[in-house]
Amino acid sequence: MCDLLILTFHDLPFFVQTSILDHHEDLGSHEQVTGSHRRIAFEKTERGGNVLAGSCCTLIAEEIIASGTAIDPLVATLLVAVILLDNMNMDPKMKKGTPRDVAMVDALLPHALIERTPLYDWLVLEKYNPANWAAFSFGNCLQYDYKQFESAGVSYGCSSILVDLPSFWAAGGGGTSALALLESHRVSQELAFVVVQSMIHSGPRRQLLVYAKDPDLHAALKAHLDNVGVLQLAPLDVHSGVHAFEQHNVALSRKQLVPLLDAFLKQLPSPL
Repeated sequence: MCDLLILTFHDLPFFVQTSILDHHEDLGSHEQVTGSHRRIAFEKTERGGNVLAGSCCTLIAEEIIASGTAIDPLVATLLVAVILLDNMNMDPKMKKGTPRDVAMVDALLPHALIERTPLYDWLVLEKYNPANWAAFSFGNCLQYDYKQFESAGVSYGCSSILVDLPSFWAAGGGGTSALALLESHRVSQELAFVVVQSMIHSGPRRQLLVYAKDPDLHAALKAHLDNVGVLQLAPLDVHSGVHAFEQHNVALSRKQLVPLLDAFLKQLPSPL
């Protein structure tokens, strides 16, 4: 079906990227990849950014269809599964899904091995399964969907989890025990601060937590987030050592949150 497999191994210095397909903000890495080989489906704005494709699998599907290659049923099933999951089945309440995502779902479904509704229902059941998350440690939660970013010389990490923040905190033993684990994570990853964004399926709801060891940075983060109206934040009591919020703009995911944090770091008066 394809004659080129593209993988990325970030820890291998000799690995050379030749093509990029992504749906997050372009951070400017791998400058040798240009033109049609650098397809970034994201538009940065002052309000966080516009998602031009809700799933990287949408971009992969576009490549396959444009090539005229016959679509393998298993490949179609895997691709459409991820597109539906990434876009929450195009739920209008979540403002998920772009015309490009819809077009690829429509193109792939006739070739898929499973119909849309049972496929999506099963995926959601497994993704948010309370039994699975109850077995996760505090560290497992931080590692589940973790990405690290650098802006203005400052490194920070952002974990996306699928349980509410009080349950996440309890998994670390609660209180100062969980705070110590969070600080250990920050130190081990050499971060200035830590972000945890939670998505709770019932509702749906989002929650947001930020933590910095440095008291000035910790306070500055809260002051900045309090003034970012697009997030629609309300205070959430988790622990006095962190800033936690209910995020009432549930449609704003990590893809849009990161540019807002980058803007904050670029306006800091001095490097950390």
